[in-house]
Amino acid sequence: MAQAKPTPPKRPVHQDKDLDKLVKKAWKAGWRCVRKGNYIYCYPPDGSRFVAVKSTPSGSRYPKNLEKELERNGLEL
Repeated sequence: MAQAKPTPPKRPVHQDKDLDKLVKKAWKAGWRCVRKGNYIYCYPPDGSRFVAVKSTPSGSRYPKNLEKELERNGLEL
């Protein structure tokens, strides 16, 4: 009997459309994104520092700050 192939991981979906676009860009760039509790952790392919995306962000500047943090960690937007 042949072994079943493991299912590939699915991209975590964020409820905020702007933040979901950033998570989607990271996923397509080869980053590993994992939901743990109220956060989505995005790990770059080189294994350096992760970026945590809050599920309930406070403040209107959060999406822009998150975008800059992803860029600093190697994501090209």
